[in-house]
Amino acid sequence: MAAVKAFINAIISKTGYQLCKANTDGNRRAFVQKAILDWKPNGRILELGAVDGWISSHFADVTTFNQEGTPDVKGDLHALSSYFAEPFDTVICTEVFEHTKDPLRAIMEIRKVLKPGGVFIGSAPCATDLHGEEYGDYWRITPQGWAQLLSGFSAVEMRKLGTHPAVRHIAVRACGLAQI
Repeated sequence: MAAVKAFINAIISKTGYQLCKANTDGNRRAFVQKAILDWKPNGRILELGAVDGWISSHFADVTTFNQEGTPDVKGDLHALSSYFAEPFDTVICTEVFEHTKDPLRAIMEIRKVLKPGGVFIGSAPCATDLHGEEYGDYWRITPQGWAQLLSGFSAVEMRKLGTHPAVRHIAVRACGLAQI
């Protein structure tokens, strides 16, 4: 039975067909977490939009930041640099950019709190249903949108999340930030 299951999963991943919703968008958190683990964040880490404690449970020296809940620092992403005096080696911001009123301003604030040569890891939907409307759902970010937002970095890697044939979510890793 395991061999049949492996064979079917291999065909599904190569063709983009799906047997259930859990194989696509419904499991995006697992795809985001895998991307983060693959990219091995290190050093002093800032997690933006922290809600579930997953980053803190997998990495050391994590500062959490959010506008609600009980993060280490509570505040507005659009004024991020006003909260931190010391820069971070890595900033992780997953599934948040679609909820920011001004993604360009948000990425500029992230650049201000990253060390030169620091790493940004993020993700956002490219095409998905509305969600989180109670606190705003403003954007869908395409690969070209990410390229524009991350143009100040010397190396940008993008990864399609999931097995859906349409690109539904994109994860990015950007490094080599020039000093501002």
